[in-house]
Amino acid sequence: MLFRSNLLLTNNNFIILPYILPESLKKVDVRKTLGVSSIYKNKIEKIKDLSISYFYKKNKINDSAIKINHISHILLNEFLNNNNSELEIFLSFFNEKIFITVLKNQSLLFYNQFEYKNSSFIKYILLTLEEYNIDRIKTKLNIVGDNHHLIEMKNFFGYINLYKKSIFDIIENFYD
Repeated sequence: MLFRSNLLLTNNNFIILPYILPESLKKVDVRKTLGVSSIYKNKIEKIKDLSISYFYKKNKINDSAIKINHISHILLNEFLNNNNSELEIFLSFFNEKIFITVLKNQSLLFYNQFEYKNSSFIKYILLTLEEYNIDRIKTKLNIVGDNHHLIEMKNFFGYINLYKKSIFDIIENFYD
């Protein structure tokens, strides 16, 4: 007998697109773009003006889950509903991955996730900030999850804030 519970995916088989696609993107085969075979199920979630499409394998465990969601859906649902109009950066740590979210005027500028070892997560943050010309000293970085990275981060970033909820609180609130 299988235990039924919620399933949280953190795989890289996802894509975030505008909910209303421009004509040029309507013909794009997302499975082919991500390199996902037909044995994977596709689930699509809508958050504000975005569509998150993610894929997972068909198997007994996944089929018995009460709800299946991707971490991107849960995090974006939390951060996009903050009602803040300034530039916001959220760095979420979970299962040896960093999830980087950049919002401006309650719109998504950037979201991606990276596996890391030791302090290699810092390079992903620095590259993201550089790409969007974001000042690493003056811009507030909201840390969600492991705060044991704070000491390392203080050497590179000037304004670090612990987010009001833990990653586990965000996940739990999502499923409530």
